[in-house]
Amino acid sequence: MATYLLKNLLLSSMLVGFMSCAVPLRYKRVTSAPPMKVLLNRDSVSLYKMQVYLFRRYYTGILMDKKINNTNRLVFVTELGMKIFDIKLVADSAEVVYCFSPLNKPKITNILKTDLQFLWLKSSSVNPDKMYENKNKEQIYIVEKNKKKYWYYISENKINKTRAKEGAFTNKKGHYSYTLNNEIEHAVLKHKGLLRLKIELQKIHHE
Repeated sequence: MATYLLKNLLLSSMLVGFMSCAVPLRYKRVTSAPPMKVLLNRDSVSLYKMQVYLFRRYYTGILMDKKINNTNRLVFVTELGMKIFDIKLVADSAEVVYCFSPLNKPKITNILKTDLQFLWLKSSSVNPDKMYENKNKEQIYIVEKNKKKYWYYISENKINKTRAKEGAFTNKKGHYSYTLNNEIEHAVLKHKGLLRLKIELQKIHHE
């Protein structure tokens, strides 16, 4: 009986996983589509209100995004002035310059690096392996990289949602909105797996 229930559970999990990753029927496969809209990389500094949920821990504060050429330097400081992390993103690589001691563990820092790369659309320069489009000219681009799959949902030439599959039980989703200057206005990323992480950003506008 236990074996039967286990088989049913595994089959249900595989079916749900397959259905959640399937391209909606209203999209049709295409051979060419508009290029992905990548965030501007001009030299500048952007500030965001940031909330990070990791397990039962919750951090809130300010994230500074300093852009120089193709590099993003992300520094997160809490409302009490404590620096949580300092991470440098360059193209498809990430480097942890500093991480708050309780979080400075390989599994946690690796997730922070890959999720921040994902949130900052650092893999957007990769050419899609598959492209789909609906009658409203909205696209889905699928990128396969390092045995992982990435979905980019595009409307009006801007990425408004992303998904990534990193195995049977690990995935992440991102939602985006933009300023008139094509910078992130608001973004939410949810990472589900053995290590659960949620990051939420809201751009701070200078008066």
